[in-house]
Amino acid sequence: MVGRPDARTALQLTAHSPTRIPTITGDIVRGSLRTGFFGDGGTYKSEQVKDLTKDHYRLGGFVNAENSGRTGLTYTIDNDKKVIEWGALVLNDKGLVGIDGLNELHGDELTEIREVLSDQEVQVNRSVQGSAPARTRVIGCWNPPKQLMNYENPAKALQEMQMFSGPDYRRWDILVPFRDDDVDKEDIHYRDDGEKPYSEDFYKKHVKWAWNLTPADIQFGSQFESELKTQSLNIANSFEFSKLPIVSGAFREKLTRLVVSWAVLKHSVTEDGNVLVKAEHVKQTKGFFEDLMKDLGVSDAKADFQEKNTLTEDEFEELMDEYSEDQIELLEVVHDNHPISSSEIGSEMDLSNRSVKEKWSDLKSDDLLRVKSGKGATTTPRTIQFIKLLHEVHGFTNGTSKGEGGNSKDNDENSSDSGENS
Repeated sequence: MVGRPDARTALQLTAHSPTRIPTITGDIVRGSLRTGFFGDGGTYKSEQVKDLTKDHYRLGGFVNAENSGRTGLTYTIDNDKKVIEWGALVLNDKGLVGIDGLNELHGDELTEIREVLSDQEVQVNRSVQGSAPARTRVIGCWNPPKQLMNYENPAKALQEMQMFSGPDYRRWDILVPFRDDDVDKEDIHYRDDGEKPYSEDFYKKHVKWAWNLTPADIQFGSQFESELKTQSLNIANSFEFSKLPIVSGAFREKLTRLVVSWAVLKHSVTEDGNVLVKAEHVKQTKGFFEDLMKDLGVSDAKADFQEKNTLTEDEFEELMDEYSEDQIELLEVVHDNHPISSSEIGSEMDLSNRSVKEKWSDLKSDDLLRVKSGKGATTTPRTIQFIKLLHEVHGFTNGTSKGEGGNSKDNDENSSDSGENS
């Protein structure tokens, strides 16, 4: 493969990830990495995975998800013989599977694959019942709905994909975007198709050594724990946000997987032949992961998300001038009871269903309210900030302010009338 050093590193880290690893707390967790290559067609995503699993090194299985569907990955049932025929994820337990065209899986198929990735086991509860382990390293390839050039950044493309929901981001350890213009055309046409950097025999032996490692074969150096905690926090501070939870509260475990794989790839071993994971491996892995996050545009996506979901005091005051008392009370009702239907809001506020929908129209436009069919109205991050400012700045309680009344136009008029009549 020409260019794309991060993609090459991701491929090698995945191939060299141990099946199970220890953590700094003494738990034994998944060590086998899951890597996703996504982006434009014709960028050598699938070919390099085939080279590793099917064509050259033959280090695992390769499945085309569009052709095989769920059955090729998990299982199918032979109804005549009443037996389960296991798919690639089980047949390559403790091994490696490349999956092309993951974006072609839909609905129940995606749900089942998610469960397998989470449980590392395939369970069958149909006319025939059974279960089998699927502790498999996975390199998945998929295309977003449009070319990456049509997105503000690759992170936006991930957010558009059906195969990703909140937990799905956490299930993948490495995500690498492939753009059509990543590599200079001249570099591609003048590439040197020489020999592989390592002999096939040597490379396969090194990978198989990694696959045979047990948690007892992995040791942490003296400064490893401190460095892991420090860099995990640093990465979380830079890249964690709820809309794109590639980095989440459980990130330290993900970072541990990556760092252990890094140490294995570098063949960092003690005199006894155990893998020695050092503080320097944490720093090196952090640099690699930060490069991936920057290439994905996660920092830009996070900044954009925070800007859109931040309510400044000036904007708050402008909205207070625009909203009626009923609209402010409606926000408070939703805040205290969400999700809540329009009829339930109407009953709470003594308003018709039509009137409720008219009043929440502006609130939806200002991203202070979200409404989903069949679920009703719920809050947004801006709702929380609005209600907080409502009570802190204006002392509102149940839709009315302490003292002189609210700042809305309706309330100003009512305050004026009250003053004349007093």
